[in-house]
Parts: sequence; C-alpha cells; structure tokens
Amino acid sequence: VGKKLFAADPGVGIAVPVRINVYKNADGKTVVSYVPPSALLGGFHNQQVDQVAQMLDGKLHDMLGMLGGK
Repeated sequence: VGKKLFAADPGVGIAVPVRINVYKNADGKTVVSYVPPSALLGGFHNQQVDQVAQMLDGKLHDMLGMLGGK
C-alpha cells in the first residue's frame, strides 16, 4: 500500500505510515485511536492517493471491528 501511495505522491511520507494509539484509560479499558487516513491524505488532492486512503480507512475500521471496537 505504501508503494502505491509514494508512487502517486512522494509527499505522503508526512502522513504514512498511519499512527495508531493504543492505551488503557482510567477505567482500565483498552482504547484504540487514530486519525483516518482519508483525513490525513485528503489535502494532497490526488485521486490515486484518495482511493488508497479510503481503502485504508476500511481496513482500519474492519480491524477495530475484529477487536471488538467501533
């Protein structure tokens, strides 16, 4: 995925790889948070980048679903 993004616009290195924050809150529950790739990469105004970012949004959403989140 990274290769596709960098081929479309090398500037994406500022936002990729996507950072995911995992921590325990005060109640002892695990929290997973991230900024959706489409939000991070939308400013590049590049259709190829947008398509890959949307795909990554879906993959992260699915991953959280498998973990019992979102």
